Amino acid sequence: LAKKICGETLERNRMQVMADIFIDELKRAFSDMKVNGPVKSDQRVPGIVNITLPGLEGETLVHSLDAKGFAVSSGAACAAGSAPPSHVLKAMGRTDKEAKQGLRFSFGHANTGDQVRQMIEVLPSVTQGLRMIASFLDDDEPKAKKP
Repeated sequence: LAKKICGETLERNRMQVMADIFIDELKRAFSDMKVNGPVKSDQRVPGIVNITLPGLEGETLVHSLDAKGFAVSSGAACAAGSAPPSHVLKAMGRTDKEAKQGLRFSFGHANTGDQVRQMIEVLPSVTQGLRMIASFLDDDEPKAKKP
């Protein structure tokens, strides 16, 4: 029993460290990033990180990261072609827009530090590409004329 408890404690600590490093590195890469939920690792579920990157919908990031080989979640179920805002993030005080921008990362016993580093390297380029596309699309939209 003691060996099992010790093993579970070590695994919990390992996941907390991975999540802490992940959050710290993302803060450096994204000055506008919001952590949804507690930032302190001892107040979070080990290995779970939920963030918002303003201007990018979580579901869009899920598909873009999936194309790069990463499995993440926006926490929203698809409904009629568009994901509704996360009810959990809304309950935490996020707006509908912010709740749709949530992105959840889950680290488990099979994940390695190398995988976390790879995600940290890939995420900025993915978001930069999506923001460029979004700004291009915004520029193409007709502007309403003022009377």
